[in-house]
Amino acid sequence: MPNLVAKKQGNDVVNEKTGQSWVYSAIVKDHFFHPRNLLLEEPAEDAFDARGTVGSPACIVPKTLVDGREETRAISEAMIGQEVYTHDGHCQAVTKIYRPQYKKQLVTLKNQLGQLTATADHLIYGLVLPRSASYFMKTSAKKRVPPAWHHASEYKKGDITMYPLQKEMTEETEIALPKCVRNAWDFRSKSLPQKLVLTAETLELFGYFVAEGHTKEDGSEVGFTFAQHEGHYVKRVQKLMEKYFGIQVSYKERPLNHRVDVIAYNVHLARLFKTWFGRCAQEKQAPAFLMNLTPVIQAGFIRGVWRGDGCVNLKRAYPRAEFATTSYKLSQQLRRLLLRQGIIPSVYQEKEKTVKGVHHEKSYRLHVGDTTSLAKLCKLLGMPFVKRTGRKSTQEVWMDEHYVYLPVREVNETAWKSERLYNFEIANAHTYTTDAFLVHNCGDVMDVWIKVEPKTERLVDFKWKTFGCGSAISATSMFSVMLMENGGATLEDALKVRPQHIMERLGGLPNRKIHCSVLVDKAFRKAVNTYFRNTGQYGRIINETGRVVDEKLNITDHDIEEAVLEGATTLEEVQKKLKVGVGSPEAIPDIEQLIRFYSEKYYG
Repeated sequence: MPNLVAKKQGNDVVNEKTGQSWVYSAIVKDHFFHPRNLLLEEPAEDAFDARGTVGSPACIVPKTLVDGREETRAISEAMIGQEVYTHDGHCQAVTKIYRPQYKKQLVTLKNQLGQLTATADHLIYGLVLPRSASYFMKTSAKKRVPPAWHHASEYKKGDITMYPLQKEMTEETEIALPKCVRNAWDFRSKSLPQKLVLTAETLELFGYFVAEGHTKEDGSEVGFTFAQHEGHYVKRVQKLMEKYFGIQVSYKERPLNHRVDVIAYNVHLARLFKTWFGRCAQEKQAPAFLMNLTPVIQAGFIRGVWRGDGCVNLKRAYPRAEFATTSYKLSQQLRRLLLRQGIIPSVYQEKEKTVKGVHHEKSYRLHVGDTTSLAKLCKLLGMPFVKRTGRKSTQEVWMDEHYVYLPVREVNETAWKSERLYNFEIANAHTYTTDAFLVHNCGDVMDVWIKVEPKTERLVDFKWKTFGCGSAISATSMFSVMLMENGGATLEDALKVRPQHIMERLGGLPNRKIHCSVLVDKAFRKAVNTYFRNTGQYGRIINETGRVVDEKLNITDHDIEEAVLEGATTLEEVQKKLKVGVGSPEAIPDIEQLIRFYSEKYYG
């Protein structure tokens, strides 16, 4: 029962719809912070007699943006082997792609970097804040709330999501340039150097080109266009072109158009810049090699591109820096580059529109308004910044060495009746980052390992690992204690322990967390079934639900479904796991049909 009289202590959970509140017992908290029998490393194959794994197929919508090593792209465009960023800021390969059918409500969360639409049970890393007192609305108090994996449905407006800082980095300081092939008629184009030194100055030149540059249609020249009052940038480009490419540029003032054109006649440079930076405004980009350089060098690119297409307004009521581009790819790259500088932007998309007869293409905007971030950006741009006095400012976003902390700005429910959903299996990490959130590559997942003394069938070891919420951790820890106390329970007695017994020992759980205690119960029963199967005790296999497809081995359609979820998508692979149909060949057509059905259901 929820504790409704614990307000003086501060409630851990409040149901916003019913008003019911809950204080987790000291036992629950003890098992969460000090879990028993937890296994952190994958055990050797012969260390245990059986293993049980269960989990929920949590997924996200196809258009969800995922951060890869070189670019951000929709999850529906991902491929096996592609490397994506994970919780530790490094990249790991995609090993499986799931495409399950789903026709229920989804949850959409928004923060200032973007949004995520996912199944309600999808795990997202962050801070779900107690709602019992305004004390926890202070940033200093929020920072003391322990981070954990929470279901998408648990997040409310004002809770904090955590986004990992990307740490892939190369110490590369130069890059080989393609060999120049001179056309017979071209007497003006000077050959480029064999190698280009990568410095903050080099990247600053790149930034100027991405913001203000173009290549002539016939590929004969590289040009920059600056406003008439930006003569200092003209001189800067002139200096950097000669210093790093050995190319002299000319410039022409156009007073009627209030601009200055800077021109470098060089076919080789035009071809190179078109390859690196894109052909038009909508295709502008930073080259892939730039994304993993050191932040000190990358700062040059931000400096150049922001001076070209950005602005800083320190006179408005709430000072803000803004950047606009029609290139989606560039906006995502700049988001990542800013975060590596410790600058937290807000990302927006503006639809195509016509204002006062003027047509505006769809554009992408990045705003920097957080005082700490704005000060860092101004320093990077070489601008003075003075923090205003007399106005109280609240620190809504912050970062530490590993994560950016972003408040949830909006939560909505979304009906889903159309396309399939998507999810990954990620090598070594089990997590990946979207453009705005750190997500698990599944819902609650529970692994249980058991070792059994054959003669007495007494448990001599029980280990577990879960990627679940705090309640799942506490429930599993308590379950392991109940099974291993007093010298270890027999399988017969262990199977009598039910979820309600776990909750009684814990001192209770909120109603919406009861399923967390069911998860370990299911995983344990699956491990026991595996033990019975491995020891040839097919008649003892527990079949609580499901249709039996192999009566000799007591294997159900649910067993085949879970084998497919574990990656077995052919008859041979399923038989290797379950031996299903080996002694019952008449069942093979049915088995093959189930394999095709579940493969289509989960993998598309």
